[in-house]
Amino acid sequence: MTPFKHTFITIIALVAQLLPCIQAQVQPTTTYQPPPIASGNVSSSSSSNKVNARWSQLLGNALYFYDIQRSGTLPNNFRVDWRNNSVPNDGSDVGLDLSGGFFDAGNYIKATFPLCWVVTQLSWGGMMFGKGFDDSQQTAYLDSTLRVALDWLMTASSKQDEMVVLIGSDDFYWGGDQNIPTNDRPSYTITREKPGTDVFGSCASALTSASMLYAGTPLPISTTQNGTVASLQDANYSTTLLQRAETLFDLAQSSTPQQVYQKATKGVAWAYPSTDYADELVLSSTFLALATGNQTYADYAQKTYATNQFPFPNGALNWDQHTSATPVLLTQLSIARPSMGVSMSKYQTDSEKWLDNIVNKNMPQTFTTPGGLFYFDGDSDSASLNPSLNAAFLMMVYRRMASSTTKDRGYRSFAESQIDYALGKNPMNTVYAVGIHNNSAENPQSALASGGTNPKLIDTVPAQEAHVLYSGIVGGPDQNDNYYDQRSNWEQTEVALDSQSAMIVLAAHQLTTNASDPFYTGMTEERVILPYDADGGGGGGLSTGAQIAIAVVVIVVVLGLLAGLAFWQRERLRSLIRRRRFEKYEKS
Repeated sequence: MTPFKHTFITIIALVAQLLPCIQAQVQPTTTYQPPPIASGNVSSSSSSNKVNARWSQLLGNALYFYDIQRSGTLPNNFRVDWRNNSVPNDGSDVGLDLSGGFFDAGNYIKATFPLCWVVTQLSWGGMMFGKGFDDSQQTAYLDSTLRVALDWLMTASSKQDEMVVLIGSDDFYWGGDQNIPTNDRPSYTITREKPGTDVFGSCASALTSASMLYAGTPLPISTTQNGTVASLQDANYSTTLLQRAETLFDLAQSSTPQQVYQKATKGVAWAYPSTDYADELVLSSTFLALATGNQTYADYAQKTYATNQFPFPNGALNWDQHTSATPVLLTQLSIARPSMGVSMSKYQTDSEKWLDNIVNKNMPQTFTTPGGLFYFDGDSDSASLNPSLNAAFLMMVYRRMASSTTKDRGYRSFAESQIDYALGKNPMNTVYAVGIHNNSAENPQSALASGGTNPKLIDTVPAQEAHVLYSGIVGGPDQNDNYYDQRSNWEQTEVALDSQSAMIVLAAHQLTTNASDPFYTGMTEERVILPYDADGGGGGGLSTGAQIAIAVVVIVVVLGLLAGLAFWQRERLRSLIRRRRFEKYEKS
């Protein structure tokens, strides 16, 4: 076969794969736009619509956030009218068009590892609480969000035995989407020869779970009842996703050495360093067992689970650590496919070890803040709401499969306490979802939305952010419930794709179960705004008060401290957009 003929056939095959996606994509009946912020304070009972208006608004705004984060060439009549086409050359250094997808957080990198968890989480929720998406008329936007992510992941993994895991570097850029430097956006890859077991496995989970969603496969919500599936079925797309997922799982399972991806490729550990890969192997093989009915996958999942001495009764659930989710999914496998011989009672017991430790406050290295936020020491030090809402997500997924009604009620009560905290029931009276209520946080760290171009004036220019990051979930308060609403304080104010997905699933759950309005509806207390802190608020620098106190004691020491602070702050500016959420990793 000539090279030209081979290339032509390859192009035709790729187009054929994409056609089902384009033809079957769900279209909204009307274009959703976030309503005025003041509407967040209007009770749903005032509406004639039987669907809770406030949870629908939160869900709609939260999916709108993903459109804000879109990259590449945007569709005509794109609903976020202030966004522009961007980064057209992403992936060109490795011969791929990776201009699409999503910008990861407040910066402009694209990161495969956390994106895979976003897709997995949204798909998982869509197979259990799909009625919430349908009833709120947000299924079309769930579909478009998933397809943008999935199509990017399919392209990133389209070369044989290779996958792109990161685009961009830690070089600082603060500005809008039209002037993003394109000369320093390298593509980092893993291969069969230099594998990243965790990312191969995580992407297999993402594609398999999405394949099940597009196949219309429900997941159990109890030992006797299936959940509802969002109405976005597309059999051809489902098959395409599943085939790629099996290929990626083979890479994860058979490539040697099995290792975390930052050991395979230099230059990625600064952003999303991974701690392990066994959890990804168990999760991906369990999803594949659910999707295919292949006993080999179920046996592999259980063997890997046992070999690695799962379950772990502690540790957070987040973009990196999925160990606590593995027994929950295995419980669902035991219910959905009883012929596979997976012990429901074993994985129920294992699931509840982690869940009970949280509810009963017995988990090591965790505590509850004075205001009620469940805090994982280390994991919650930056983006504290992320592990809290992920814990709530897993409790809502599992609760009706629990071994007793008492546990069911306990898990839901805990989950709702964390949702309430994030949505205003906290000492700051702050709603940590942007643009949903008058008490919402107002200064999320986002180069896209801020309107500023000078990192030295990040907190003051402009005085008010140029654009609203609707329902973007900010990082969250510190261990004392203090929240400094300033852009330079990335640990507390940065938004991210993976901080969003848990809240979306939780909102869909609340809609499906006819929950009462979000906590912020009817709030009258004013938001507590802490004084501006030039040292980055919760970021760990000296407070203004402390500096004054030192000045009273000895002016010479103050001068020395200020000199040191100036240098430290200069270095801090370079790290404002770095998502170093997990500092404890072994450098390769």
